[in-house]
Order: sequence, then C-alpha cells, then structure tokens
Amino acid sequence: RAMSEWRNPELLFRYLDDNRHDPQMEKLIVRWLRAIFGLSGETLRMIRRESPENVRHLLQIPQDVLLRWYSEKCPGTSKCKTLFMVGEDAGSCLRIISNEGNRYNRALMGYVLQSHVRALVVTDTVGRVMCRSIIRLVLRSDTLTPVVFCDPMFFTLGYSQDLQRELLHQARQLEEQIGVPILHA
Repeated sequence: RAMSEWRNPELLFRYLDDNRHDPQMEKLIVRWLRAIFGLSGETLRMIRRESPENVRHLLQIPQDVLLRWYSEKCPGTSKCKTLFMVGEDAGSCLRIISNEGNRYNRALMGYVLQSHVRALVVTDTVGRVMCRSIIRLVLRSDTLTPVVFCDPMFFTLGYSQDLQRELLHQARQLEEQIGVPILHA
C-alpha cells in the first residue's frame, strides 16, 4: 500500500541509487525509506522529532511555539511526499532526475528528516507543486528568539502574481498561527 501512495515511487529508489557512492547519505536514505515503508521500529515522525540530531535544535525553540508549528492548523506542509517532490515538480536543482546527478538534491534529506522544515505550497489539481517556499523554524543569532525563515519563492511554470499572492497569504497566516515573525530571503 505504501508504494501506491507515491506519485512517482521509482524516484525513491533512483534517489537512493544516485547517492550510493556516499556512505553517509546512503545510510540516511535507507533509514528514511525503512521508516516511511514501516520496515523498522522507527517512524518518520520519530526521526523528525526525536533523533538526537534534531532534538538539539528543537530544544532551543520554546515548547508553545513548537506545538503551534506542529499543529494541523499550521499553514504550509511537512508532508514527506510534498517535501521530497518539490524539486521534481518544479524542475529545479532539487529534482531527482537531473543532468547534475545528485549534486544539489542532497538537501532533500534535510527537508524530509528535520521537523523544523516545512514548505508553503500552492498545488494544482493533481497535487503538483506550482509555487513553493521552503520555510524553517530557527533562532535569530542576535536575540535567540524564534523566527520563520522563508526561502525565495520558486515558480514551476514561471512567475504568477496570483500564485505569489497565495503564498504571501499563507506566510501571513503562518505568522498569525505560530506568533513568531516571518523573514523572507
């Protein structure tokens, strides 16, 4: 059943194959695949929220802010399938099938394995991302207070004022929902 939930399941294994030359990446990808297919005692949620690598960062964020960030009401998405496919849908440097091999798409593991990462997205009727901004819940280095950092918007089919407006609306909703400032790149 898990395989049928992915629009392009072959990309999961292509990504693994493209990263086999790097033992550290291969280990992370295998861990992720085992978690999403239920082949280990570890769930994706456990990795994202409980692994020591992530807990170090999460412990610095006030608990009430984290709870609002994790809420179903929080704008944007942390869905693994969406985060993994953001580059494929857009044909960006994060895509799996690329002339650059895996030179740039290694960041995808950070997106799917870290719970302080989400994406603001506008999708089409079949769920493809038409416009997106990767967002991260981080601490300002000068005040050590939480902020949401938004990467620049990326448009799949070229700039659209309507898509930009929708993404900015989501960012404003996010700011209201979690009560921390939004910083745009």
